[in-house]
Amino acid sequence: MKKNRLIELINDTGYPLQISIEDQVRQAQSKWRIVAPEHHWSDSESVQDGFIDLVIGQPNFRLVVECKKIDGDWIFLLPKQAAVLKTRTRLLEVDMQHQVYPAHHSGAFQWVDKSFTPHTHESIYCVTLNIQDIVCGRVFTTSCAV
Repeated sequence: MKKNRLIELINDTGYPLQISIEDQVRQAQSKWRIVAPEHHWSDSESVQDGFIDLVIGQPNFRLVVECKKIDGDWIFLLPKQAAVLKTRTRLLEVDMQHQVYPAHHSGAFQWVDKSFTPHTHESIYCVTLNIQDIVCGRVFTTSCAV
């Protein structure tokens, strides 16, 4: 197989992003550390299993990171007043310490705003143009909240 084809195959996956994030976490001078790369999970009820790309953690805190390659372009629209860089990140917080079940119980999960660096723009508007739809003769644009 030719070198260019191998590079193309690799770049069609989320692995380069995953490896880059893992390297940056390991090299960073911070409390963050890699808890598990390619962490296996299984669900006995649905009889499904898979792998979480990365689990990154601090004491008493874990982030589940999924790295995906998406065909097409994403355009994030920013109103002028949104041009300020922000540290706010919205996370789904899970209370594992108290083992609150069933999962739909209000104490088990909650959305919280946390502050993270580096600073970034925040957009609630995203327009995508899916390359596969253009190839198939359909132009499909999607607006989504991010």
